[in-house]
Order: sequence, then C-alpha cells, then structure tokens
Amino acid sequence: MLQVAVVLALVFACASIAFGQGEISLYPTVKAPVGASQTYLITFTTSASAVGMEGLEGGILSEFAEFEQETTEYSAWVRYTVLRPGDDGAVRLRVEAVGLDGPASLRPLVLPRWEGVLVLAPSEVTWEGEEPGWAADLGFQLDWLREFLLSPEKAPEAVRVGDTWEDAVPVGEGFKELDFAEGTMTLRGEYVEYSRPAPNAPFAAKIVETFGGRITTGFEPAEVPEWCFEDPSDDDSFDQFLRWMEECFEPLMSVVFPTAVDMDGESSILLVENDFPWGGEFRLTMDMLYESLGESQVRMELVSSVVRFDGEVAQGEIELLAPGEPHADALHEGSWAGTSYGAPSGSPANVYSFTGNVGDGALVNMTSDAFTPYLVLLDENWDVITESWGAWEDEAQVFANLPYTGTYYIQATTQDGWVLGDYTIQLQVGPDVVGPEDDWWAWDDFDWDDFDWDSFDWDDWGDDWDDDWDDWGDWDDWGDWDDDWSDWGDDWESDSELE
Repeated sequence: MLQVAVVLALVFACASIAFGQGEISLYPTVKAPVGASQTYLITFTTSASAVGMEGLEGGILSEFAEFEQETTEYSAWVRYTVLRPGDDGAVRLRVEAVGLDGPASLRPLVLPRWEGVLVLAPSEVTWEGEEPGWAADLGFQLDWLREFLLSPEKAPEAVRVGDTWEDAVPVGEGFKELDFAEGTMTLRGEYVEYSRPAPNAPFAAKIVETFGGRITTGFEPAEVPEWCFEDPSDDDSFDQFLRWMEECFEPLMSVVFPTAVDMDGESSILLVENDFPWGGEFRLTMDMLYESLGESQVRMELVSSVVRFDGEVAQGEIELLAPGEPHADALHEGSWAGTSYGAPSGSPANVYSFTGNVGDGALVNMTSDAFTPYLVLLDENWDVITESWGAWEDEAQVFANLPYTGTYYIQATTQDGWVLGDYTIQLQVGPDVVGPEDDWWAWDDFDWDDFDWDSFDWDDWGDDWDDDWDDWGDWDDWGDWDDDWSDWGDDWESDSELE
C-alpha cells in the first residue's frame, strides 16, 4: 500500500508540474467540442482629442479648432456555438449578435439581430456568406477570436509561461485597408501567466501581444493660401468656386489628412484548454500628425473589451401600427436605444411595423410636447429608407414611396438625448397617399401669427432685403392697393374681363 501511495503521489506531482507550466497551443483559439456555446459582452469605446488646432479658428475648418474631446461607448451581446469543422479542418462558429447601447443599461439598439458563421484561423476564409453589417460599421470585432493574435503561420505552435516571440508586419500586408500608407508594425508577444482569472474560473493562459510603429500617408504638406480658410459667401460666383477647387482643395487635403500616424497597441486573450477563451482586450492609440500645422495632432484611442456574459439579451418589443387614427404612446425606460443614420443616438426609441405594397405612399407623422420628435423609416432588413425632414420642434414627418411589397419598420425617437415623455404617431399608407412636399396643404396648418419673425435670418434672402425692393420700383407708383384691385375687373379669375 505504501508503494502504491508513493507512486500515486509521484503521478500527481508530475501532473501538477505539467499543469502549472500551462503549455498551450495558440491555435485554434477555441478548443471546445462541437455543440458547445459561450456568450460574451463586447464593449467598444472610442475617445478622440485634438491639440494644436488653434490656428484653424474661423473659416471653413473652424470645427477642427473647436474640437477638444469626445468619447462614445456601446456594446454587443454575442453568442458563439461550435459547428462541425470545415473540409480543411478549421473550427467553424455560429455567431449571434445583438447591439446594445452600453454595458451598464444593456438596452437593445434599433438594429437587427445578426447571425453568421465565423471560420477560425488558419483558414484564409473569415466569414461564410454574409459578413457583419452594423457590427463592423460600429467597430465591433466579432472576429476577435481570430484577430487578437499574430497570424498562425508566424506564431509558435505551443508556448509556455515566459515564452516570447517577435515579428515585423509591413502595413500593406497586415492592414489592407491602409493601402495608401507605408510603414512597418513591429510586434512582440509573450505568454505572461497561467492562472485563474476569477474565483471558480478555469485556469487560463494569458497571452499578450504589443505592437507599434509609424505609418506615413504620402500626403505632402503644402502651403495653404490664407483666403482658402474663409467661409464661402452666397454671393460667390461659379468662377470663384472653380478657383477654390484649383488653388485650395489639394493644399487643404494636407491639413485634413495626417502626414503620419504613430500607432501603439496591445491585444490580450485568455486561452482555456478544452473550452472557449475566458475573454480578451484590444487597445489601440493613434496619434495623427499634421506636419503642415506644426505641432497639431489628433489622438484616437480605441478599446474593445470582451468578457464572458452568462445570460440572454432580448431585443425590444415591435408593435404593429395600423394606418388611420393617431396612436398615443410614450418613450419610457423600457424603450429601445435609438439610432440616427445607423449610429447610436443616446435617445430612447419605440419600434413599429406595418405592411405595404410596392408603389404605395407611406406618410408617418409624430407630435409631442415633451421632446423634439424624430422618425426613421426602415426596410425589412432594417436599412434606413429615409429619416425626419422639417424643423418643427413638436412635429416630425417621413414620407416614401414603398419599393417592395412586404414589412417595414418605423423608429419613433428623439434627438434630445435620454428624454422620456408622451407622443402621438399616425401612419397613412396606400396608393393615394402623397407627401407634404407634393401638396400645398402642408402650409394650410401653419400659424403665421405665432411665427417668430425676429428669429428669421433675412440675410438668407440676400445682402440687403431693403435694397431688393428697389427692383420692384417705387411703391407710391403702384397707388392705393385697395382701390387699384378694381382696375383688374370684377372677377379676377375671369380672363374675359381683362380682354
């Protein structure tokens, strides 16, 4: 018995030593069996700041001078499920994603639920079929499981704690979207530690890769004539516009586009044997340098964090909106998180559906005393057809001739921020429905007496409204308007009276 105990002790000791070393292969990053699934919360944060832009104050580039710092943050709930391997043996994952306005509230964005198939390295194919639409547009790296590490052909097959590796990647090879730039990114990887990332968590191998380098854009700095920075005038002729294009456009491009970009970043991933990674993080800082503006630069900081999220996230409710009578509703805490031009707007929103036939006119009207209404008309794929037009504070409208027969969606929201309150929405749809721009009845409801004429910018009508009246002649020569109308005949609409 003593000998058996000694042997077992030696076995356990050897196993513990091997287990403590945590030798692991970098690829594939997902080591779970077919059928296994894992959900994550991916949060994407961007921060931008500018320094040294004071020289752009006034004129056409004044917005650059006034820009100081801006930060945005939103999240996505993502589930990965292991499918059967492809013909080349590559790991395939079914991906489901729901856009959220942030990790704190987890409110669903007015975006469709996305589904697709991700293929992991070393396969050269990243997505089977459709690639992520809104997720890629908003910066979500749904392919982080193959993008957070150096390419397989240059990575060591298996690593232990303390192992390091290095590489140099030409910009044209590793960053195809930067085909206009030149430079080399240096990379250094390290197996940092093998430990439990959280209580009751499995042991995970923390792999960290840092990278950096300078990219030159090829934009030669140019001297920009002073007059190019001036605001254009309504009185400018077409010849002046052509002169601006000839003398100002290219020099200004050297101001708008950086001469060089200094990049510094780090990615990390927590690999788990026989399971999905525990999580990961990607950080990138870009300092965009403008040689033509001296010390001017814009700094962009991008962060993608991925954490395990054990739970479901459902999209909001979609209510069927019947055409006809106005429908009373409210923006509330349980509403969706709104979008404007496909990007999070930071406002609550409700979503409606309706059906229509190809060629039908669809007119939606929204009014509210609690906030400034805003409407978005979407097709069956949740792509924007049109958004609000008009400038009334308590009303918004959208109109479109429907391009197909089927289902459409309406987003009722506001651009006032996270403001709650009641509103009324009305839908008209059919072959005889026309938009206000096609019918002068829209002006019949306008209250001219309540309009704030003092706020109207008469300069829009010309440099001097008073002088323009001179083109009409002397009003005294027109005589008394009340009396003169009789000279046109008893019946204004009768041509015979004027003959």
